[in-house]
Amino acid sequence: MSGYITLQPDQHKSAGYTPAKSFQFASEISVVPILKDEVANTIGQMCLAFRKTLVGEVQSFDLVAMQSLQHDRNFFILPDGRWFRGYIPAFYRAYPFALKQGGKSNQLQICVNSDAIITEPAEEDLRFFDDKPELSPHLQSVLKFLVTTLQNRQVTINLCKMLDEANLIIEWPITFSEPDDNNQLQKKTLRGLYHIDAQAISQLSGEQLVSLNHSGALSLAYSQLLSEARLKELAELQTAYRQMEVNNQQQAQQQEVPDLDSLFGQDDDLLSF
Repeated sequence: MSGYITLQPDQHKSAGYTPAKSFQFASEISVVPILKDEVANTIGQMCLAFRKTLVGEVQSFDLVAMQSLQHDRNFFILPDGRWFRGYIPAFYRAYPFALKQGGKSNQLQICVNSDAIITEPAEEDLRFFDDKPELSPHLQSVLKFLVTTLQNRQVTINLCKMLDEANLIIEWPITFSEPDDNNQLQKKTLRGLYHIDAQAISQLSGEQLVSLNHSGALSLAYSQLLSEARLKELAELQTAYRQMEVNNQQQAQQQEVPDLDSLFGQDDDLLSF
């Protein structure tokens, strides 16, 4: 877990951190992990997909939300660091904290991004530990949140595994058009993501349908398919950002952010899949 270190009372008893007021730390994250319990809040604003990931030493599918058609941009974060709109995924709300298994005991330990640590916190900052020293009340709440999200992530991965074993997850190459430096449209293909094969669902046996429905995996499959309607909006959002950057690249973060919804185009040929 690069960049994260375990919080320890003997080393961090006087340290603390400043709660993040900006999401600039996530400005280059193009897809974000989404939990099963977050799906209802995300399908109205983000396109969901599946991505292969390592869980321990085993490769599995995980559920993610797309925030860009590029590999190093997040168009749900405005130039001034504000979140664009709607629901904020738990993955970001947990920052700068995370859980990891520690040493031989495999006991979960709370970790913090080393860049967020303040050795001499100011009055408005939050301490990691109290005077005893034990986790401060705020950190206890953070720990509870992290444990809940970790448990829900395992549930999500298990549902993805069921969908994969039912042969419902297939590769999803997404082709889209993007202007180059000369403002000429160029065809590009985004790879590495997967989605549900709608036709394969219709070929499932009754027993498979009942099993997937009972587990919640079938609901997840249909949610992913429904969310694909957000893909066109994502392409339009990306075009709007590029237009804003080209128009005033140097002053983009200092001027009032324009209404991005009003900049969305109506070109249905922005992408295909």
